[in-house]
Amino acid sequence: MGISKLDTVKDKDGKRFRVAEVQTVDGQIVAVLKGIHPDGSPRRGGARNVRADVLERDYTRIDLPPVTIRKIDDLSEEEKPVVKEPTPSEKAAQIEKEAVRELSKKDIEKAVEAATFGGKVETPETNAKDIDQYKKRVTNLMQMTYDLRKDIEILKAELKDRVRENIDLKKTISKMQQQHEAEVSDLQDRIMEAEAEANAAKKRKEEILKERTEYADALDNDSVAFDEILSLAETIQLVSTASSKLAKHIIAKTEGRI
Repeated sequence: MGISKLDTVKDKDGKRFRVAEVQTVDGQIVAVLKGIHPDGSPRRGGARNVRADVLERDYTRIDLPPVTIRKIDDLSEEEKPVVKEPTPSEKAAQIEKEAVRELSKKDIEKAVEAATFGGKVETPETNAKDIDQYKKRVTNLMQMTYDLRKDIEILKAELKDRVRENIDLKKTISKMQQQHEAEVSDLQDRIMEAEAEANAAKKRKEEILKERTEYADALDNDSVAFDEILSLAETIQLVSTASSKLAKHIIAKTEGRI
């Protein structure tokens, strides 16, 4: 396959990787692969160290337009408008449009140059070999278009699943919130009932204390009355005794004169 820095490859599962470095370790060529998304943005995760023979066997290179690396000093020399990165669907449409363009010499050169990493058309003539090479490039472009569309469908399916999960999560949260509100309402009702029972018990206690106080006061009043009645009874008894003696004396005096 031949691999160089900044090439893009994909494994058997369709996952894409960018070649960050090409090294020689113990006499073997090893490529350092970092995962990327279909739009070229980096994926999370560590890099892979893959030998050249494994890369040739288990990976397929994806032909993309060449990547131009410029120094920061070069970028500061001139101000350029920010170009919005096209979406995967826009990329697919652009590649498909490029694939079906008219087979002219100029178009062949552009297609071959855009489909390789800095490659150029060596011969100015359009011969059978050039056409075959161009057809291969077109096939690669069509395959890339198919891969992009497949990635888009996968992303759509994942987005649909995420939306469904979000809806289910919102329903679950809503149910939990309703249950929580019902529990809070029930607890508030219990608290109000407990407070009402406590107030009733307090009121009953106050009534009992009042009744005990009134009863004690009544007992005190009765004790005074009983003392007065007893004193009066003793007085009556004394008067009665004196009256009885007086009556006996009168009777004695009277009977002696009759």
